[in-house]
Amino acid sequence: MNARTATNTVSHSTAALSTARIATHRRLSTLLGAVLLGLATLACYLLTLAPTVLPGDPGRFQARAYALDIGHATGYPTFIMLGKLFTYLPVGDVAYRVNLSSAVYGALAVSLLYLVTIRLTASVPAALVAAASFGLSRTYWSQAVIAEVYTLHALFICAVMLALAVWRDTRRDRYLLAAAFLCGLSLTNHATSGLLIPLGLLWIAMTDLRRLRDWRLALKGAALFALGLLPYTYLPIRASMNPPMNYTDPSTPERFFYLVTGRQFADRMFAFGPGELPERLGLYWADLRLQGALLLLPLALVGILWSFRHDHPASAFLAALFTGQLAYALEYDISDINAYFIPTYISLAVWSAFGVRAILDFLREVRSSQARRAAMVLLGVVLLMDAGLSWRGNLTAVDQSENLIARRQIERVVALPQGALLYDTRFTPTLDYLDHVERRRQDLGVCQITPENVRERLEQDLRSGRKVFLLYRDFGRPEYAAVLHDQYPTRRVRGLWSVSRAAQQPAAQPRIPPADSPDCREFSET
Repeated sequence: MNARTATNTVSHSTAALSTARIATHRRLSTLLGAVLLGLATLACYLLTLAPTVLPGDPGRFQARAYALDIGHATGYPTFIMLGKLFTYLPVGDVAYRVNLSSAVYGALAVSLLYLVTIRLTASVPAALVAAASFGLSRTYWSQAVIAEVYTLHALFICAVMLALAVWRDTRRDRYLLAAAFLCGLSLTNHATSGLLIPLGLLWIAMTDLRRLRDWRLALKGAALFALGLLPYTYLPIRASMNPPMNYTDPSTPERFFYLVTGRQFADRMFAFGPGELPERLGLYWADLRLQGALLLLPLALVGILWSFRHDHPASAFLAALFTGQLAYALEYDISDINAYFIPTYISLAVWSAFGVRAILDFLREVRSSQARRAAMVLLGVVLLMDAGLSWRGNLTAVDQSENLIARRQIERVVALPQGALLYDTRFTPTLDYLDHVERRRQDLGVCQITPENVRERLEQDLRSGRKVFLLYRDFGRPEYAAVLHDQYPTRRVRGLWSVSRAAQQPAAQPRIPPADSPDCREFSET
């Protein structure tokens, strides 16, 4: 080897080493940016996090995560089992810890979304705009401060997108296999994750169709997808142990599929006809306007045009995610449908990143360096002001840090007389939390009343000498009000309602058994 060859070899080696160091530095910088953004987002969530037990579905998740019970449709085994791990943390009460799990999933999803958009746009400003605008959007933020499944749902969507994006850049099949596993696992948290399966196949087909024809790879992917479904086995196994809260008892194949497919809500799915579509779209538009970040939508519109010219697989994935999730949500007749819009906001966030990238590309073509710098500074200032106004407005709207409604209700129940009976129209989540988590006032009885049995139930229990209280005066239903106004007067006692018999009222003959009625339970029995 002559001197010139040796010099060239050393020069090439030095250049390769320098390139490797630059690539490593960029990877570390990107990861550091994702971590810092996630921590900043988590700080916002912790600032507004609900401090204790909550009413409704969040209260159910809090109690069921602690007791490892069976959740309502569609079971949510992954959320419940992960929530159980959070209950061991030495902070706050059990309910706070399950709320905290949602905040952690939410911040992780924001970090992954940042990594996704870095991959797709190669622009740090674009990734910051996308991830921050999504993480601080009103609907998503509102789900990150309570015990709910939607931030974990977003985390899985972003994780699948990241695996597909990394595979496209590296063409290493292990990332495809990771995406297959994540698709299966995501189904055990939320059933609408099933949409990720055809979307992932679409991304692969538009990137390298030959990979779909590799039967060995397909078998490995199917096996890992099935492995991701493993948390579903929790449902029949746990049901066989007779847990305190056992929704539909999924211990048989028929009841298992009834639970995980949400068949009890079948009458609410695809509930609207074409004539109602404008009204439903108006509902989505109203929710979209509440998200903040006024520039998000125009940036997303620019990004849609840019992405369909420069990134066909990602744009097709995002478009299918947006339209598929929106179509399902618009046809689903439930009160909290806004949480089902969250995946569409992921698409909009990534499109907004494409929009920022398109604007930056345009500005780089401006010949005057001074005009280019001035335009970039102006764009940055406008985006920061928009983000600040969004943060301030959403902070007030989603703040749950003072939400003590359910906690006060529990304390009212705890203050009831010894051996009292409490009537409810269903077993309210706060009562489940009191019974199964805090294990207080085990002497109380809880009766689930209906318009058909309330009269006999009251007559029987009042004649037995037990004190009877209502969680709410007439439960907002005229059927109960008609019975309670004159025949069984109520009076407010420490936030609950005490029931008594009217004077001169003839006694009715009870037609239901007293102690072992299936609509009554003693706390001490569980």
